[in-house]
Amino acid sequence: MNDQTLSYRAASRQIDALEITCVLLITASVAAAFTGLGVSSMWLDEFFTAYHAGPEVSDLHDLFARTGENDHPPAYFWLVWVVWQLVPGDYTIIARGLSAVLASAVIPTLYFGLPNRITRSARLYACAIAATSALWFNYAQEARSYALTLLLAAALFVLAMRMRDAWAEGRPARRLRSAFVLIATLGGLTHFYMVHLAAGLLAALILLAPATQQRKAMIRAGMTFPLPVLTFVTWQLDTLPFDPNDVWMQAQPSFFIEHILRGIHALAGSNSALALTVAIIGSGLAMVSVSAHRSSEEAGVNDLTSDLSFLAIASAIAIASAILVSVAAVPHFSYRFFVVLAPAFWISAGLVAATALNVLHGSRASAWTALLLFALTLNGTKVAWRDVPTKQPWRETAQAVEGLPGCANATLPVAWLEPRGMAAQPQASFYGYYLPNGMSRDWLSVPRTHLRNGNLPGEYRALLAKRLSGEDPCPLLLWSVHMTPAHLVPAVIAAIEGTAVLPEGAKVTVRRFQTPQPEGWRRWLEGGSLAVDGANFDDPFRAQGFLFLLERG
Repeated sequence: MNDQTLSYRAASRQIDALEITCVLLITASVAAAFTGLGVSSMWLDEFFTAYHAGPEVSDLHDLFARTGENDHPPAYFWLVWVVWQLVPGDYTIIARGLSAVLASAVIPTLYFGLPNRITRSARLYACAIAATSALWFNYAQEARSYALTLLLAAALFVLAMRMRDAWAEGRPARRLRSAFVLIATLGGLTHFYMVHLAAGLLAALILLAPATQQRKAMIRAGMTFPLPVLTFVTWQLDTLPFDPNDVWMQAQPSFFIEHILRGIHALAGSNSALALTVAIIGSGLAMVSVSAHRSSEEAGVNDLTSDLSFLAIASAIAIASAILVSVAAVPHFSYRFFVVLAPAFWISAGLVAATALNVLHGSRASAWTALLLFALTLNGTKVAWRDVPTKQPWRETAQAVEGLPGCANATLPVAWLEPRGMAAQPQASFYGYYLPNGMSRDWLSVPRTHLRNGNLPGEYRALLAKRLSGEDPCPLLLWSVHMTPAHLVPAVIAAIEGTAVLPEGAKVTVRRFQTPQPEGWRRWLEGGSLAVDGANFDDPFRAQGFLFLLERG
């Protein structure tokens, strides 16, 4: 037995170990996505799903009316409502379970959708990178449109790559093109980010098409899919936030740079995972370039370069499109845009793995495969240690309010964000979701902007006066989740105390409900930066839950 045979057998064993590791990790991740769906409270954005397509929505007329109040496309809400009608059980679990199903479907879409020239090992590696990413797992357990968006984005990427292969091989691509238009249309009706992704992929396909015939066909396709989306935009025109002050997203260069960096970080999920992923892909590319000295190897490298260039061009155009629309019309670009680009990242990792495993030989192949195994094993431990996502303590604060003496039938004052266009009583659908009689309660909204500047509404001042004087026995002065950053708490207390004279010996106390956060070295490894009383709480989307209460002496 010669050295070449021994080297081949060693490489085969490592590839077998790589494939087994990938399968085990994918299985564990998918199983984890379906565990603990109802453990944590829903958070603000999930409550919007419940408002537009939840238990309160009784029929199709109500469904269309409520989804017409939102500035997001309606397809995801329609899907959730249909599933809710067909599947009995707890709404939170059903809505999150649907996301788990949709996110899980991303894995076979990548595995079976990638071009046939990509080896089984590389397909499994791309799927394992996807299934162990924090981005995939987080959106797999959220009742929001991102899991469906991720599935449709993955389908668009694999269809685009298969079209390029069909062109290169001289095969017809009509069915692939029709499927692309259909998925792009569904994507545009699910999330506006999908419109930019479809535009980026179409532009890249047109630029890189090998012949005029294919280029014209893609131009015709590009004129077709936006029509349903434009129809929806016309229908929803009055709900779109054309004023940048109406939304937390901005149209400033510094904002775009910050969120592009955050989006890149989100693809890997943590500082350690990002560093390791860059090391693996970088070392793989370096070793491939060094080893590509034979003609067969150079062909593989040329394919890799072509594929990576296509993915990079499409992603860059998609980002530029989203930024351009944010500057010119509706500010909506953020780090979450990278959800639609995540499949490109995972596919790129698989392409590098495919080429490296094909080109590298001997010790270099063994060393690089060992690095892959180490990274996957590290990600596997993260899968095993994952906590159930807990973002905002709505359930915990509701349980505390329910236990307050004198508040059983009292009006509940809550900090609110003045959402545009909501016809129903939104406070009951959000703050009241976890209260036994939440839908039948009386609510008093205190706009978030008024809390910031201390300009409290007259109706709220009258309620405070009654509670401070003892005429109203309920001690709840304000209930705030998500709306009040910690640094504003002293200002809110001062505004409450300045409304009326406190009884002798009485004071305003605050109960704080804080969701768990990683500490110390784990914060760095997991990419966290949220301190207990740090300045990062200035971000209103990372606020805690507060109950402002009257404590009598």
